[in-house]
Amino acid sequence: MWRGVVAPPRAVGLWLARFLGLYIYLPAAEAQVTASGAEDKAVLLELKAVADTSECIGIGLSTVEDPCPFDSWTATTEPCGDGWDDITIGWLGVVCNESGGRVVDLELWDTHIGGELLPFFGRLGALLALALYDNPTLRGDVADLAGATELRKLALHNCPLVEGDLAALAALVHLGGEYQCTAGSCTGFLSLQSTAVHGSVAPLRALPGLGADWAGFTPCWYAEESRACPPPDWWMWLQWLILLLCVALGVFAMKKRESLAAKCSKQERDSTEEQAAKSIENPSAQ
Repeated sequence: MWRGVVAPPRAVGLWLARFLGLYIYLPAAEAQVTASGAEDKAVLLELKAVADTSECIGIGLSTVEDPCPFDSWTATTEPCGDGWDDITIGWLGVVCNESGGRVVDLELWDTHIGGELLPFFGRLGALLALALYDNPTLRGDVADLAGATELRKLALHNCPLVEGDLAALAALVHLGGEYQCTAGSCTGFLSLQSTAVHGSVAPLRALPGLGADWAGFTPCWYAEESRACPPPDWWMWLQWLILLLCVALGVFAMKKRESLAAKCSKQERDSTEEQAAKSIENPSAQ
């Protein structure tokens, strides 16, 4: 990339670009993206070394007594060894495409891991799925994930310290696409609500896997059945409000019709009684 000159540090490049007001995204150096299982392991061990695990607990709904996944990531074992296709065996939270193969899925949601870890995930060249949601102390800029170009699924919701411009994720051209998972075939998605990520959704809606139906920062909970994301909560409440308004207008119209009918009936009855009274008073008029 930078032939003949020393490549400037990526952080300096990003700082300079932001200082100059340039909205550009500098992808991770190609040499940093892993190309083998051994390199995947090295990156994950680097990640473990810098991660804040002071509050780390077991994956997902595990209790605080369950071990932190990183405790199982050791130099003497292999991420794609025993339990390579099961996040609860071997290297916890890690799934590979085959025994001795590549790391393709990381499920570290709600483990309470912290630190600026996104650059490490962005170096995993075969990564297809990354679930980091519900980790409130996880930090980083989503632009640091641009090197993981094979990603189909990215779940970062409820990570309030994750930030950056949404357009940086347009480099992940396969987001929302189909991929092979332990269940067979899975459909990817992108979820970013309750993060500090900002910007126009247009670049992401241009990706084939997400499409024009991608609902901004609302996660695609129904991605397995459809590429379309569910509508945001405010839209559901608006639909209920419109329905209630229509019902109220219908009741009002019915009451108004009954009132008019009663009024007309009374007027007709009064007119008939008036004519009858006149006939009694002046019988010669008949």
